[in-house]
Amino acid sequence: MSISTSFNSAGTIESATFRFSRNPSRPAPPENSGSDRAAQIEKQRRAMAQRLEQLNAALGDDKADRAPRVLSPEKHESKREHGTAALILTGILSACLGAGMMQIAAVSTNKAPIETNSPLPAVTMSPPTTSAEAPVTIVSLKPERSPEQEIGALLENWRNAWSQRDAASYLSAYSRNFVPADGSSREVWLASRQRKLSAATGIDVQVRNLATERIDDHNFKATFLQDYTSGRYQETARTKTLLVAREDGVWRITREWLEK
Repeated sequence: MSISTSFNSAGTIESATFRFSRNPSRPAPPENSGSDRAAQIEKQRRAMAQRLEQLNAALGDDKADRAPRVLSPEKHESKREHGTAALILTGILSACLGAGMMQIAAVSTNKAPIETNSPLPAVTMSPPTTSAEAPVTIVSLKPERSPEQEIGALLENWRNAWSQRDAASYLSAYSRNFVPADGSSREVWLASRQRKLSAATGIDVQVRNLATERIDDHNFKATFLQDYTSGRYQETARTKTLLVAREDGVWRITREWLEK
């Protein structure tokens, strides 16, 4: 059995020459001038071509006369420069691409913020409608007075109306059920009091040392000292007693008398 194998002389010489010139295990030759280096490379190339021809002859290759292609030192330098330029160009393109991506990311991050302080639309709420108006309750802010305070106010108004000869206000302090101390009727007594108030030239009435006594929830007894002056007539410190009762929501005099 015979094995027919042929080598590509040009490719083999090119590869061998490149590896031989860049073999890191071989010690670097001393630096020579350009002509010495070219001569040395040419010598190596011829030796490799001769060995390759011997190998082809031993294998029975009839194409031994094929001219091997050997890269010149200038082509090796050009190929090395092309590789360096390709690496530099690749680095520049990568840097540009990275800068572009960073700029895109920055633009997307720095988008204008959404306005959140815009005023909300006004909402108008209508009052609930009802079929009938709710009743209005009026609450009095005046402090509630005790019965004793109300009876004291009644006597003060009664004294002022008597001193000013205001017959209407004076007589309004008396109840519809008033019983005169002299035993007369209420109508006779009212007419007599009106005549005396109109005829008097000047009246001054003072009330002091008032004391009230509760009979029940609707009846009180008031006792005080009365000073009365009209013209030349004068009474001082006469003890007077009134019985008062609640009538139509207010206190009124039902009976009165002077202690003898």
